[in-house]
Amino acid sequence: MTVWMTAALAAVMVGQESPEPVMSELRKLVGGTWKNGPVEQEFTEEKGTIRGLVVVARGTPNEFKLRPTLGWDDRAKKVFYLDDHGGKSVYFGHIVKNGDRLFWEFESIVGTPGKWRLWTWFAGPDEYCSKMDEWKDGKWSTVSKLSTLKRSR
Repeated sequence: MTVWMTAALAAVMVGQESPEPVMSELRKLVGGTWKNGPVEQEFTEEKGTIRGLVVVARGTPNEFKLRPTLGWDDRAKKVFYLDDHGGKSVYFGHIVKNGDRLFWEFESIVGTPGKWRLWTWFAGPDEYCSKMDEWKDGKWSTVSKLSTLKRSR
C-alpha cells in the first residue's frame, strides 16, 4: 500500500493551476467541532484562507494547542499547510488532491527535524479520515494506520 501511495503522491505533487480542487475539499472542515478522543478541532475560513484551532487534552494540565493555516502558495502553485504547535514546533508543506484523497507532504521548519506524509479523505459529511507516514531511517514508515475524526455541529 505504501509503495502505491508513494508513487501516486509523486505523480500529483506537481503544481496546480488553481487552489479550488484542494480548497473546496478542505472547506468541508469548516463548521462544528471535530473530535477523536482527547483531540478537538475547529476551522474557519476568511478571505480564502482556512485557519484551525486544535486542542489536545482540553482542561487538563497537559492541554496543548495547534494552529494550522491552509491557503494558496502562488509561487509553488499548490495549497500550503503551516502549523504552529505551541511555538515549539512549526511544520510547513503542501497539499494536493488525487481523486477523493488529499495528499499532504510537510516537514518541520522549527523544532526537531522530520518529514511526514498524510493522506486524508471524507468518509461522510461528518467523518474525516487520515493515515500518516514518517520519513525515518531512509524510508517511509507508518505512524498511524487510520485515524477518524467525527464532527458535532
